[in-house]
Amino acid sequence: MEFDDLVLLVGDDNTYLRERGTRVELHEGVLSEEATAAEYGSTVETHVGEEFRLVKPDLEEVFRHRLEQRTQTPPQEDLGYVVARTGVGSESRVADAGTGSAFTALTLANVVNEVDSYEVREEFVETARDNVEAAGADNVSVHHRDVKEEGFTVEDVDLVFLDMMHLEEAVEPAAEAVRSGGYVVCYCPVFEQVRDCHDSFEEYELEHSETVEIGRREWSSYPARPEHDTVPHTAFIAFARKMG
Repeated sequence: MEFDDLVLLVGDDNTYLRERGTRVELHEGVLSEEATAAEYGSTVETHVGEEFRLVKPDLEEVFRHRLEQRTQTPPQEDLGYVVARTGVGSESRVADAGTGSAFTALTLANVVNEVDSYEVREEFVETARDNVEAAGADNVSVHHRDVKEEGFTVEDVDLVFLDMMHLEEAVEPAAEAVRSGGYVVCYCPVFEQVRDCHDSFEEYELEHSETVEIGRREWSSYPARPEHDTVPHTAFIAFARKMG
């Protein structure tokens, strides 16, 4: 995804995400249409002389400043490992069940060709579709559908990512939707879910590849020490592959 119509305004104290070429009113003053349309990397001033640098935003900044987050979402390090481990890329088609706020679907959409995302809760479907539109992701389709009962609307996808309650109940339809050689990945906050998914993998002839936990530890440079707010655990990620 490209965000050429957006600009990140980076000041000394605050950062804002706004549309390029629009007049914006900030706590630090007003920026004209000409100022927000300046080239990325430029420094502009508000009408009271406060300076802002113009930066092209990335996906994480669009998440933070533009989209509504109503649910917990897997962190980037977990999704990054899923992408690397399964090998999905620009030609891949993936399915994501448990859309939530669509952050997972949008992260995958930044890497793959097409994402079909499924959510059973109607109130989350509306938020997810609004977020997809706000991010400009024309390769994401959000479906209001219970995949446990109704299955997926796609077939022969390269990856099915499951992030929902009782996700082991969605392994069977996931196994039907994924192509031979493709992956079904279960995102499990607690290890009991991993065991349930492993049993389902065996039942529906998926080969369990690995279960991992990804750690991320932020550090302070001066003094050199781990940051206090480091999160030691997010979830267990169980990978299975369709070999038949």
